[in-house]
Amino acid sequence: MEPLQNPKHTDVQNTVLNSAAGIVRAAEPGVILSYDRATQRAVVQPILRAVHLTDTDPGYAYEVQDAISDVPVIWTAFAGGSIVGDLVAGDQVQLIVNGRSLNEWKATGNDSIQQANKARHQMADVVAIPLVIRPLSDGAYAEGALVINSTDLRLGASTASSPVALSVPTDANFNQLLTQLLDVIAAIPTNPAEPTASLIIAAVSTFVNLSGFPTATAATRVKAL
Repeated sequence: MEPLQNPKHTDVQNTVLNSAAGIVRAAEPGVILSYDRATQRAVVQPILRAVHLTDTDPGYAYEVQDAISDVPVIWTAFAGGSIVGDLVAGDQVQLIVNGRSLNEWKATGNDSIQQANKARHQMADVVAIPLVIRPLSDGAYAEGALVINSTDLRLGASTASSPVALSVPTDANFNQLLTQLLDVIAAIPTNPAEPTASLIIAAVSTFVNLSGFPTATAATRVKAL
């Protein structure tokens, strides 16, 4: 701002208020440096530069902000369940600056806290929400649909390991199996003199040796309990 030659008291008030508003942190983007899956805490580097006033032209300077450790990552979680993903270095998040210290809350999770630290609007008291600022790829969204996109999707618990069957290949395999069984039945001799055991052996052998035996119907990405 250009200096005012004859400032009024309202000009001084506005300048003070604008200056105070400029140093109150609210929200800004950050990038993950590391992530602890067990605690859902991250080390995050703020992306935007801090701006400081200087005595030299142009009157201000940019400075890289310090990384922030022990940042809680906000996932959808409640008593009945949770939706939790995984973060890797380079993932981006939105940092939300809380108005009060989170020291005791982060340590205990207690919902009745009288914080000892009276600091306000500090970058040490941020939480992180995963996001991407650029448009998602075509495979991550579809019109009128809720898309959960991941290379490894587990339902029920993190230990889920049984692949979920997909209806299209499952139905196709059952139809193929039915056709093969009908072929086996048609191949059984109808001679009453043929021993029953021989008929069974011939039928089983024919079935086992058929080409195009049903393939696995498991999903490649989705696992459930």
